[in-house]
Amino acid sequence: QGFMVGSGTASTSNSWAATWSGWQYLDTESGTEVLIPANGYQDLQGIGVFALMGLADDETSSASMSVAGGSSGRGTIDGREFDNWGVGYFHTTQEDQNASGVTLEPSSSGIEAYYDIALTSNLYLTLDAQWLQSAIANTDDVSIFSLRLRVDF
Repeated sequence: QGFMVGSGTASTSNSWAATWSGWQYLDTESGTEVLIPANGYQDLQGIGVFALMGLADDETSSASMSVAGGSSGRGTIDGREFDNWGVGYFHTTQEDQNASGVTLEPSSSGIEAYYDIALTSNLYLTLDAQWLQSAIANTDDVSIFSLRLRVDF
């Protein structure tokens, strides 16, 4: 999942980009698992928040600024310790340019909400809903609804 999407049309020997991301638990259940940041999963039962920000050289990148944030939780419903959920928002500022015949909107945004149901200790069913504002001029916004089945080995 990248939030700095796009490709620049300019060519230069000097350019720059900077990104930052972070997350923080706001509340956790006592006696839950050990936190392992490298595994990419929400290890602890509880609720937290996340944020992302990226800036890039507007001379070489079509996405000069992007921010995202939201909240997520795991085991917040009694008896469903391994279920997790999340809701988030993003906003990206595009440079008003015509790259390869595609005219970009000045900005685009989107929201997403999901609920991940733990069917067993290694089988998960995810319900997901997204709304995306088109980054391309004269193109409709889109709503996406999906189901995903994941098996962990």
